[in-house]
Amino acid sequence: MNTLFKIRKIYFIFLVSLSAALLASCNFSEKKEFTWNPEVKELTGGDLEEWLHKASFENELKSDNPDEYMITNANVVFPFIGSYNNDVGKLYEDFASEKSNGSIFKNKTVLYKDPKWGDLFLNSVLLYESQEVYLKEQYTTTGNPVFSGLDAIHDSYSAHLAETSVFTNDYPKIKTGIYVVSIQNKDYLLGFYQKENLVFEIAIGYTQENLPAVLNKLKSVSDELGLNIKEWERATLKDLKALATKNTFWKDPYVGLYPDRYMLNIVELKLKDTPFHSVKNPKRGEYVYEYQSAQGTVSLATFLKKATKSSTEFNTDKEGFKEYKNGSHRLFYKEEKDGKFIRGQAVSYAKDSNYLELHFSFPEENKEAQAIIHEILKTIKIRSF
Repeated sequence: MNTLFKIRKIYFIFLVSLSAALLASCNFSEKKEFTWNPEVKELTGGDLEEWLHKASFENELKSDNPDEYMITNANVVFPFIGSYNNDVGKLYEDFASEKSNGSIFKNKTVLYKDPKWGDLFLNSVLLYESQEVYLKEQYTTTGNPVFSGLDAIHDSYSAHLAETSVFTNDYPKIKTGIYVVSIQNKDYLLGFYQKENLVFEIAIGYTQENLPAVLNKLKSVSDELGLNIKEWERATLKDLKALATKNTFWKDPYVGLYPDRYMLNIVELKLKDTPFHSVKNPKRGEYVYEYQSAQGTVSLATFLKKATKSSTEFNTDKEGFKEYKNGSHRLFYKEEKDGKFIRGQAVSYAKDSNYLELHFSFPEENKEAQAIIHEILKTIKIRSF
């Protein structure tokens, strides 16, 4: 079991080469500007790393040489470290401004191998825009070849989170909770906190013998960082009992279509938070969804067809179409008025030289239906390999 942080140091010459490769492959011309929330800036002092260091722990894992790049196995020890979702899916750091899923502006982690508290971390992120953040019930990662060789990619490490009675959600003012985390044969208390576009979490290992001390340590960290989380302060040992509920975790809003031979869905539509329901034995389309509105039927039908062109040719031959981009994915659509309805078609290239075709319609007067349809088009996931 991985219970110890490991450090590998790579000298600056390697870091320069790596950075050059990243710069060559990334387009920073569209990188978004970040604007501080005044309350968040006052709380953190405008420096996440310096702010996290206000927590009183010892023996930080870091390199004292600025010409070295440190690599740890922290993601194996803590598969959930710094990993957050919005309502659509995982949030990514904005290296190349290619992720449209609510990019992270800053992501800072401080690691400790504390003589009293053991292996632990503090993490904080700043989002470009305030949006509610969720934790997942389970996180899984593979081993790190840097430490364990190439075969490490076949190893799997999981963390399971359980809710406790310590939770409140008054987002954007505050969203916070304490979770019990099981990783292999070790248990942790995970403190989670969000205020506007600031997210913070801390994980400390515990046993039944030192659980009271660990809870008190979470409370002291809350005070040291200026969070003053009342829910943590009021928490008792009884409140830390792991619950079977799953009310606070991220819920996948997508429906998978067209499973391939490995049972991986080629297409995913964000339908679970919409009024759409599946139509059995549809007369049109391979998958059909619809619902009745006051002005008439709202419908969406899908077809997976064989492409006769390469993806490059397919994407350049779209005169008369408008476009949605989701990362590197491109979807083209067009609409026309048909009586009291708007009818549209959307197409997007998919794996194995296929393309997805969608037909949709909604009453022209129904702006809510229009917004639902276009949200589905904007957030569609299509595998290209």
